[in-house]
Amino acid sequence: MRRFHTNRFLARELSERDRKLYCDLFTDPVVMRHVGRPLTPLRAAISFGSSLRLTRRSGRLLYFAVVERKAAESVGIGSIQRIDRAARRAEVGLILRPCLRGRGFGREILAGLVAHAFAALPVDLIGARYSAAHPAVETMLDAIGFARREAVAAALRMPDTAFRSVTRSQWYENDQTCRGGVDVEYHRISRAHGR
Repeated sequence: MRRFHTNRFLARELSERDRKLYCDLFTDPVVMRHVGRPLTPLRAAISFGSSLRLTRRSGRLLYFAVVERKAAESVGIGSIQRIDRAARRAEVGLILRPCLRGRGFGREILAGLVAHAFAALPVDLIGARYSAAHPAVETMLDAIGFARREAVAAALRMPDTAFRSVTRSQWYENDQTCRGGVDVEYHRISRAHGR
């Protein structure tokens, strides 16, 4: 299950056809402002190759190209990373083209990513690291049920980084899958399997 959809978006496993999107996003200073330093074109190309290989082989990292369904246009990259099956946890990440910000798309896609992670992986906790200087991400994570985890943020020893997470039980208690505009089938699968 390496794809999912929401009301407006399809997320499919990263493939070679996503090279330009990936490199454009990771070299753009506006996109990377709250993520890290923009990559050079060469470094972005190398990073893309690594991300593609790891997604195909490792099972510990999954990258998705996010496509707006109506326009059939690629608009971002989502990831499920730091998958730790023994500890039953993972982290999610999302970067979008700047023209999509502030329109609720990030919330919808991130909710889909979390629902997919809970449905497809044996994890009980999904976390997200983000720049403490980026209040829009904090608001988005709050809106889909994530809670601040000060102890985790402190343990990261990255003073400008914040951490929020949501457990499987919190996610389904609050029925975030349905409110996020996510394919409800994953919601049913995950509950049926008791994960």
